[in-house]
Amino acid sequence: MFISVIISERGEPFNLVWTLQALEEELGPHGSDPGFIREYIVVTNGPEAEREGDKHTYDWLDQKWPHGAGYYHRYHMEEGSIYKARNLGASKATGKYLWFLDAHTMPVAGSYRAALAFKQSFEGVMHLGLRYFLDKPGRVVYGYRWKRDMFWGSWTRIPPKPPEYRILMNGGANILIDKNVWDEIDGYHPALGIYGGGEPYTDIKAQMYGYQVKSHPDMQYYHLAARKRGYHWFQTDMWRNFMITAYSLGGQKYLDMLYAGYYEKCKTHADWLKTLNETRDSAVAAAQADRDHIAATAKYTVDEVLESWREYAEIHGHETGEWPT
Repeated sequence: MFISVIISERGEPFNLVWTLQALEEELGPHGSDPGFIREYIVVTNGPEAEREGDKHTYDWLDQKWPHGAGYYHRYHMEEGSIYKARNLGASKATGKYLWFLDAHTMPVAGSYRAALAFKQSFEGVMHLGLRYFLDKPGRVVYGYRWKRDMFWGSWTRIPPKPPEYRILMNGGANILIDKNVWDEIDGYHPALGIYGGGEPYTDIKAQMYGYQVKSHPDMQYYHLAARKRGYHWFQTDMWRNFMITAYSLGGQKYLDMLYAGYYEKCKTHADWLKTLNETRDSAVAAAQADRDHIAATAKYTVDEVLESWREYAEIHGHETGEWPT
């Protein structure tokens, strides 16, 4: 198998159908092009998925593409988590490349075929430029500028530059990665919850293990910007996810910077501060073994990855963001 397309879906079956339709139209009928042999792995997850009122849509897909026929597979998880769903999908995948998609995405014409060709030029992670539906072409976002109190950042619209087309990290709605790289970095941290934190976990971790993260300005996809699109932010879940990521990859230094940012929002509310401290302790407990493993096996530290990016960004005119002191 060449590509395993893994789609995590949480209560948006109609979006899922047109996401699959867009893939079929972009990549061609199954088996028509040996360069695009693929399997679809759909992982529905959470109580919102597979509700009784939506059951007919899933049944229709199962009838059109029978599960296990070598082309379409559907699994369900009771827990709602985009990261656990993707880990499950990856464990079932047989492709050389894993392509993680949200169930509310579709390509700008020609981009998916071009991305698969471009991805074969390097090992690591590729993100396509993100364009929200009905947004102007000039508002495509290609990655994040770094913010030390977030262990993440805010969108940047500066296109990646040739010849490397390098970025620091991007959002997680459209990720193309080599299966062997995914296996080496052990996928997403298994304790990550519903949403948030997975983007820097995979992108920065891949660079810590010596791989590249890239995006090409000519390769873009559309992303649905709407409240009911499957996954949403939940405050304590988000805090915990980012704390797990910061501590796993960067240790106490980066956890403290992240905590300081959260603390400023909670310090005047005793209940919030108590919840924040409990969440931090839970995150450290979940991340400690991963932190020890990464510290012993990674080729580079987070500091080295960020410094390398800052040097590259200054040369190529990217926004460098905020940096640790």
